[in-house]
Amino acid sequence: VDQCIPLTDPGWDPNDRDDYQQLQQYQQWIKYGLENAIPKTINWSMLYAVRQGPSETPSEFLDRIRLAMRKYTPLDPSAEVGQQQLISLFIGQSCDDIRRKLQKLRGADVRDIERLIEEAWKVFGNRESDKD
Repeated sequence: VDQCIPLTDPGWDPNDRDDYQQLQQYQQWIKYGLENAIPKTINWSMLYAVRQGPSETPSEFLDRIRLAMRKYTPLDPSAEVGQQQLISLFIGQSCDDIRRKLQKLRGADVRDIERLIEEAWKVFGNRESDKD
């Protein structure tokens, strides 16, 4: 680290090829540090703007939430904290009939995304069969 990012003036000569390469590497490290030093802010408004459309399947809706989480937040939908937020958003932003059914679930079912998807598909399927 001290060789790539020295704390004192290394005396690199930009006209010398080896020194110039070290200078370029130093610049790349500085650029990387600037780009990654400040954590990405969570844009909650963009997450809460994702709502399930009336003809959108629960799986498509879940995929859109995951995509929005990756795009607008530093949260990983597969990590524990990301899963909790994903579940909360899935329940809260679903269509009215699906949301009502999901809010009635209790215990471990509420914390299991697979169980929520299963219940959402049941409601979605019943909605389709009611139209016929």
